[in-house]
Amino acid sequence: MNPRLKTVYLLAFLFSAFVSHASEIFEELRYSESGTGISIVGSTNPLATEFLIPSEIDGKPVTGIGFRAFWNHRSVQNVVIPDGVTIIGERAFNNCGSLTSITIPEGVTSIGRSTFAGCRQLRSISIPNSVTFIDRLAFASCAFESVILPDSLSEIEDLVFSDCSRLVSVTIPEGVSSIGGRAFGGCRSLKSIVIPEGVTVIGEQAFSGCSQLSDVTFPDTVTSIGASAFSECVRLNRVTLSNSLTVIGDLTFYECGSLSSITIPSGVTSIGDEAFKGCNGLTRLYIPELVSSIGRGAFDDCINLEAIYCAGNAPASGSEESINVPASVYYFDGATGFSEQWGGMPTKRMGFKTPSKVVLIEKDLPYDLSTLEEASFQHSQNRYEFTFQPANVIDGGSYIVEKSDDLMRWDSNDVTYSDSTFGGKRTAYVSAVDDAPLFLRVAFGYIE
Repeated sequence: MNPRLKTVYLLAFLFSAFVSHASEIFEELRYSESGTGISIVGSTNPLATEFLIPSEIDGKPVTGIGFRAFWNHRSVQNVVIPDGVTIIGERAFNNCGSLTSITIPEGVTSIGRSTFAGCRQLRSISIPNSVTFIDRLAFASCAFESVILPDSLSEIEDLVFSDCSRLVSVTIPEGVSSIGGRAFGGCRSLKSIVIPEGVTVIGEQAFSGCSQLSDVTFPDTVTSIGASAFSECVRLNRVTLSNSLTVIGDLTFYECGSLSSITIPSGVTSIGDEAFKGCNGLTRLYIPELVSSIGRGAFDDCINLEAIYCAGNAPASGSEESINVPASVYYFDGATGFSEQWGGMPTKRMGFKTPSKVVLIEKDLPYDLSTLEEASFQHSQNRYEFTFQPANVIDGGSYIVEKSDDLMRWDSNDVTYSDSTFGGKRTAYVSAVDDAPLFLRVAFGYIE
């Protein structure tokens, strides 16, 4: 006999012996023994529509579902996993395209990578509190509409729920400390998300492409938000960022066309490339004093952006010109680094800055705030006393003090005035919330 043929026969024999030793058959299930437990490793019937996995085989408990055990079983619709199973392995039910129902028992501690990925008919899932680890891609491209994650979970891994296009709501427990890259990316039906206290890291593209998401609030425990975290969230209109945030990364809010309100926290030091590109809803933006660099194209295509207010010196700009941005850049007296243009946008000097987060800005009316000869501020118990003396106001001219917390919405609610003037000075009393931004402006000679 040809020596090569002998080798092939020998290898085939050894492989057959290995397979028969490695796994055995129970009804339509293939299984293997591991110590005192049984792991289900496959099926002899890829066309079966249901699998009722027994709690024990030959007197030994079933404790695991193995790697790719039911991978690509496109006919299976229902699987019942017994109590006693603690681990569901990688790709165990990957691409089971007809699977609509599965029971994960209490006692399971780990769900492997891509375990249910591609189960496009799986419309509901109950994850027991015993689960402490869910690997990346575990539920990618599934069809359920809501998910309640167990309190035992401490991290949400990368891509876990990516492209779950029907997912509307997610409940994240307070014990979670990080949300991985693209964890919910492409969940285009997700309407709201509550990020609990304790989360410190939001990964890259974590919510990118969530086209129904409208409102996000970050707790102050969040210290890092990855690049493109909310890119192309086209209906996102309001964001409250963490006061612990120091960096807004590249493309963070790229093409969030409905974003109309965002307050950049005072501790932020840099804003990345194209961070707000295509945010058509923004009309005004306040840049805190510590921001020292703003990346290339950060505000490109913000076609309705009218004003960028810089509280400090001119940040280093990654752009020599800005594309489709009609804004002017406003800066305070004494700020350095500004010239006639910044980042390709015209600049204008803004009044002057005062203590306790109070800022005076220009009003496009007959009198510029630079004509204020002096102004003083006192602050106690959530109330500011604002004493001012306009230099060039005609006797009897009208004026009003207005306040804002975002430089966009202004009102004179909770503003009262002293009954008398001293040496031409007038005092306004303004109620405000401690630690919240407060901006004041004085408008003279209102034109009806």
